[in-house]
Amino acid sequence: SHPLSLHNIWVRSSSIATVAVALIGTAIVAMPAAAQDAKPTDEKKPLFYLEYNAGVTFVPDQNVTTDDNLLPSYGGTSETEPGYAFGGAFGVSILDSFRAELRASYRQAAAKQIDIQGEPADAKGKTNLFSLMLNGYFDLETGLGFVPYIGAGVGYGRLVIDSQNEGNLNNQLTVDDRKNTLVWNAMAGISIPLSKVADLTAGYRYVGTMDIRPRATVGQVRRNPTYEYDSHEGLFGVRFRFF
Repeated sequence: SHPLSLHNIWVRSSSIATVAVALIGTAIVAMPAAAQDAKPTDEKKPLFYLEYNAGVTFVPDQNVTTDDNLLPSYGGTSETEPGYAFGGAFGVSILDSFRAELRASYRQAAAKQIDIQGEPADAKGKTNLFSLMLNGYFDLETGLGFVPYIGAGVGYGRLVIDSQNEGNLNNQLTVDDRKNTLVWNAMAGISIPLSKVADLTAGYRYVGTMDIRPRATVGQVRRNPTYEYDSHEGLFGVRFRFF
């Protein structure tokens, strides 16, 4: 990851939010037409679904910088171990190829190393993110026994950072804070129908947040560094469809 200017943060979050809102808005507008086109003799398809999934999360090296007008200024990176992620969703199929959902999910990764001023040091602790997202998906029928999908969404996140490196006194960074933040995600994957009411799913999900400024200490000085968070997730799950 790279430091982001306020303009770039706004552009990235606004772009993903625009895509998600456009997907959901288009489907809602088309919903009455879809209902009118349905024929009484058509076989009913399950309208709602529940989905559960779990997998691994990889958090790339995150930049940590101080710009709180205190001297000296500090900069570094935070490295984590691969972690885990899980979640569930309640959704509705609005059109044959479009669905929307409300998804709650959680991911956590353990701290591995925090470098401050170019001095690497082992670290302990963890970072976790809970998110509640409104997502929209397009399902792409192939007729080949699996259904690819793409999607995007935005929502609320609760980011918890509790980490400390084992550097010398002047370069020891301790972060222990909780922050509410805007979260967005983009995803792609496939579903494999098992029956009329159950599918297996496998997919990739990118999750990002606005930069935050958690409470921290560098050495014995209270600081408010800028911290960025994003993650790459590989998830497997099962989806149950019902009326």
